[in-house]
Amino acid sequence: MNIFLFLGRLRRRMVMTASKAALLRSVFLLTIGFIFHMICYRIFEQVDWLTSMWVTWATFSTVGYGDVSAGTLYGRLTTIVVGTAGIAVLASFFTAFVEHKITQRDQRRFGLMDNKFKQAYVIFNFPNVFQIQMLLQEIGHVEPEAKFCIVDGRLNELPPELANQENICFVKGRILDQATYKRANLTASKAVIVFPVEPSVPDSDATTQTIVDLVERFAGKQTRIIHILVDPSNGFLFENFRSVPIQESFELFAVVQECQDPFSSLVAERMLRNTEGANPHTVIPVKSVGLTWAQLQLQVIETGARLGINLNPLALIRGKEIRTCPDFSETIKTGDKLSILAHHGFDWEKFEAEMTSKT
Repeated sequence: MNIFLFLGRLRRRMVMTASKAALLRSVFLLTIGFIFHMICYRIFEQVDWLTSMWVTWATFSTVGYGDVSAGTLYGRLTTIVVGTAGIAVLASFFTAFVEHKITQRDQRRFGLMDNKFKQAYVIFNFPNVFQIQMLLQEIGHVEPEAKFCIVDGRLNELPPELANQENICFVKGRILDQATYKRANLTASKAVIVFPVEPSVPDSDATTQTIVDLVERFAGKQTRIIHILVDPSNGFLFENFRSVPIQESFELFAVVQECQDPFSSLVAERMLRNTEGANPHTVIPVKSVGLTWAQLQLQVIETGARLGINLNPLALIRGKEIRTCPDFSETIKTGDKLSILAHHGFDWEKFEAEMTSKT
């Protein structure tokens, strides 16, 4: 590790600790001073607690309405001493608060804070600003409150385009350090996406395998894990993992398909975009188990037309096998999944119940 980077991170951590300590110290002194003056004023001036609190607040805030004032010698002396000190303490509190917020922003920008988000999308190995922005846009269209956490050991700070977005956090850490995975809060994450350390370099799939292995140890059982595979022939590295591979050369398939069949790549792109048209939805058939693919198609068309819902079955998923355009005689079995093309907000359970109620 570069000694200068290490010293820089150490200094920033110390600054964060110092700013937090200064803020807590100011809050403590402000509280003590407020309580002390309120008690003394009540005793010396023989007023009720509400009046005492009102005078104390007016003194500390330097508002000084003048509707109530100290009449005794000790009451006035206490107000002079505590009021003067209160002005200094109040000023130091606001200064410490602003400095703490600035320090927090810097800590977040340099990746020194832990991921506090729940149900976040955790991204390992920062690809580039454009890809992250596209990811945020597409997911954010369906999930406006979605949170994201970027985990990277080579990125020194969040780029300016992302640094001011409150729904993004950054965890800087080595991929072989278990503290990195704990700080990323994988147990509470919704999905983990692992990009290759070196895009377009097949050997980087080995590093991706190491990260996926560690992610699966720390992630929750319901957390989806996705990794970008550079070389399809390296798929054997992930045979025993639950992570879903997405080939880096996906765009190449689109180019080839477009060369062979005009508009096919545009159709595929439209289906994958959350911001445009209908998208694939993976659903679990329950009441439609036992139907053939032909029967499912016909009932989907009939029910969709009756309810005014536009959708189309795309594929049958059995285990890890994806069957696009299965035989009409193919029977849907327990444990199968269906890929349905539908608009956002589509409720499969209600649709299936309505569909099977007429059979």
